[in-house]
Amino acid sequence: MIRCIGSLFLGLLFLTGSVVGQDKNAWKIPTGVDMVDQVRKAGWMSALSLIPKLETADEEMYPGIRQFAADVRRLEKSIEPKKPPHEWSAIAVDPLLHRNPNFWRAMYEMAPGDPAISIVHVGLLLASGEIDQAHSRDGKRLASGSGDGTIKVWDAMSGQELFTVKANTGLVYDVEFSANGERLATAGSDSSVRIRDAMSGQETHKWIHSAVKCMAFSPDGEWLASGGGPPKKPGEVKLWDAKTGHELLTLKGHTASVHRVVYSPDSLRLASASGEFGQPAEVKVWDAVSGQELLSWKGHTDVIKSMMFSPNGKLLATRSLDKSLKLWDATTGKELFTWKGYSFISMVFSSDSKRLMSASGNGLIRRWDVAP
Repeated sequence: MIRCIGSLFLGLLFLTGSVVGQDKNAWKIPTGVDMVDQVRKAGWMSALSLIPKLETADEEMYPGIRQFAADVRRLEKSIEPKKPPHEWSAIAVDPLLHRNPNFWRAMYEMAPGDPAISIVHVGLLLASGEIDQAHSRDGKRLASGSGDGTIKVWDAMSGQELFTVKANTGLVYDVEFSANGERLATAGSDSSVRIRDAMSGQETHKWIHSAVKCMAFSPDGEWLASGGGPPKKPGEVKLWDAKTGHELLTLKGHTASVHRVVYSPDSLRLASASGEFGQPAEVKVWDAVSGQELLSWKGHTDVIKSMMFSPNGKLLATRSLDKSLKLWDATTGKELFTWKGYSFISMVFSSDSKRLMSASGNGLIRRWDVAP
């Protein structure tokens, strides 16, 4: 899966070569990329449209709602609406949302069934590019998961919505296409993992994984891995038969909640990342058949937002909230390179595993040579 709009756009760059060169290692995102700009702007406008409603809440009875609205207003001062979104200042959603106590107080104070906070939440995620999406391997369909528990499947070429289904009873945390594009899996805040027919949206399997956060289909389509765990408690990874829904293995060893899982290209290894906000993150590599732990290491000082194997399976790239991108030897766990100082929002390997490209919140795309 390619995660978030920024990653999808990077994939298109590799296919089309449509970049405007600034120097040999960095490009500015072209202003003609309407898809990215339109989605980010729509997200921002939808979030901002509901702030006046939040500002009408009684400050004494609902301090969280009022304080969170004020947080968004402060963010608004850094946004220049007349500029295209790729020229906006970076929107750091974790300090604004997931690590912001005002946001969680507002969620608690909001009346049951009132969607305002959820809409603001999803809108800000879209505005920053941090929204879970997946595209089918053939590139013809795109799936998106929302804070209202629904998923939508789109025609990636025309932008036409193909169908919408209620996937989870809470937030959709992750959405994944199988390699052959026949199945679509979702993970949600209701602790459920569900598999659907990707053409009709009909649910075929459902199971429970407590506090599930992430998923990944094996490239051969046989297995589905899910990771999770309650905050400040040991997390775990579960492996499921993607065709039958039967639980195959439970991988234990992480000391914190698991936020990311990814299979190697040959489906024989699985990497998982765990951690708490503001604390060192841990990466483990497992034998995906036996469940044996092969490698374990730490390096990032905050939660890992995404990771991926290189197409040849020899490298593993990780992107963290600590504003760094790291490259590891996937067979030994040795740290090879670290790039710091950028708010990385996306990354993707070239098909020959010799280059890594990254996108950052300031609109720059960088190319890194990673060949030995």
